[in-house]
Amino acid sequence: GWVTPTVVAKDGFYDVGRWDATGQTYLLYDPDKGTNDYFLVENRTKTAGTYDKDASDRGLVIWRVGDTLFGPPIPNPYQLMRPNQMAADTTQYDGGPDDAWDPSDTRTPQRTMSRPWSDGTASNVAVRAIGSSGNSVRAYFDVRGPGVLVDPTSAVTDVTMLQANPVSFPVMNTGETTDTFSFTLADLPSGWTAAASTQSIGAGGAGTATVQLTVPADTPTRSYTLKARGTSTTDSTVTSSSPITVRVVKRSTTLAYSGSTTADYSDPASVSAVLTDAATGLPIAGKAIHFSLGTQSTSPDPATDGDGRASGSITITQASGTVSVDSSFAGDGTYLPSSDSDSFTITKETLSFSYSGSTLLALGATPILASTATEQPDGSPGDLSLAVAAFALTPTLTSLPFTYTAAVDASGASTTSATGLSVDIWSVTIAVPASNAYWQGATAGSTELVLFDPAAMFTGDAAGKDATNRSISIAFDYRYDKTPRPRGSIALRFSGGTFTAKNPTWIVQVGTTAIVQTTGSLNGAAATLRLRVDDNAEPARPDTFRAQIGAYDSGTVSVTSGNLQSHPA
Repeated sequence: GWVTPTVVAKDGFYDVGRWDATGQTYLLYDPDKGTNDYFLVENRTKTAGTYDKDASDRGLVIWRVGDTLFGPPIPNPYQLMRPNQMAADTTQYDGGPDDAWDPSDTRTPQRTMSRPWSDGTASNVAVRAIGSSGNSVRAYFDVRGPGVLVDPTSAVTDVTMLQANPVSFPVMNTGETTDTFSFTLADLPSGWTAAASTQSIGAGGAGTATVQLTVPADTPTRSYTLKARGTSTTDSTVTSSSPITVRVVKRSTTLAYSGSTTADYSDPASVSAVLTDAATGLPIAGKAIHFSLGTQSTSPDPATDGDGRASGSITITQASGTVSVDSSFAGDGTYLPSSDSDSFTITKETLSFSYSGSTLLALGATPILASTATEQPDGSPGDLSLAVAAFALTPTLTSLPFTYTAAVDASGASTTSATGLSVDIWSVTIAVPASNAYWQGATAGSTELVLFDPAAMFTGDAAGKDATNRSISIAFDYRYDKTPRPRGSIALRFSGGTFTAKNPTWIVQVGTTAIVQTTGSLNGAAATLRLRVDDNAEPARPDTFRAQIGAYDSGTVSVTSGNLQSHPA
């Protein structure tokens, strides 16, 4: 039937209601062309029980009408303007699925109808920015006169808090003369700001407007629908706006570890990291940074200062080795999380040992090895019970060394029995085994453990030349009594004078070799002599001896006169 259309007199967006429900029809024409040529625009959709029950498509339907066009070559003044540029002859056309303008339909993605009149002349009117089909279809009607089209696409623009974000959208001067327009964003949430942009656009010209949008901190991260608006600076009534979607995202951050990368077990490791804004490089203050070092972590987490630096300390309780030191920022309402990971080397803590065990025993008694471990004084004590003491015993007269291990208690004490030792002068050193994961260290020197046989007996009266080719002679008689106590005396004459002594401190004899230690008088002053004597069963080879007293060392002296005689038990 006949309809009474609404004549579009001004450029702008119009909401076209579904025709079967509203009866809305819009008419676009060019007054310079006259009223016989025009376009009719309707929103049609197949709806049961209505005039459109048999509609072939849905969306905006646009007819080109020429009231004076009857008969060949155009038998009907009503021509359907299809999106695919084909004009349908409505006298013989039965409809198709691509008759209506619906950008949501992949068959009809077009959004602008700017066809000429039937005689091929420019119509100077258009339907632009056509929206998707629905109960109401939004479209921009471009007729003669000034106008500005703001037409954001469906794309979503990401905007970051605390900075000016460029938000761009297509614009067009739909008027017939050059004009200057101000473009901005409207319907902003509280605290948001938009810096308008202004540009001059020629008649029918298109361009892109860019508005700087600033979003405050702690804005919920989600999508927001704003309005992109354009307004003529010469006539504020020439304006249009269209929805535009922005998505608020958090600011990216960078976290860089700047703390220690090595520390001893039991010592505090200094951990630190710097948090900055990834976009600006500026430090971010007041944010908690979590540090984990191997299996340990900070608690509570330190906060960044004005330089973006967070600093803390972790006292290491883990075994030595290579672990990772990780720093992390959990993010908040404004900033995205960030983290950093670096290699960290845990080294062993150092301790020292002092020997406190047996030093002189007769064969048959079991020596007790004992020591006290002391950590280096660094103000951060560790758990000494995690240490182990390894007693290494090196023989002087025999060839087989021994090693004994003992646990160290919390006070640093360790003790163990040295079973299986033979008669000898044993050099005792103590160290933490290399396999211990927490501690390292050893005694600064060695201690002697003397294990003697009470049956030892050695006598001699001999002379020779020392290492400097000077004369040296000894006369001695040594043995143990029944208690057993070492008995005897010695006289030593050498280039440094005469040394005499009575009962020795100990006598250790292994086979035909003996070592004696005794304290006596050298030229009237107290002195200690260590004498080694070897009965080599002359005349096959000469007997030898070696005397050490103070700084003097005779070297090995071959006996040129006299004799040294061992008396095996």
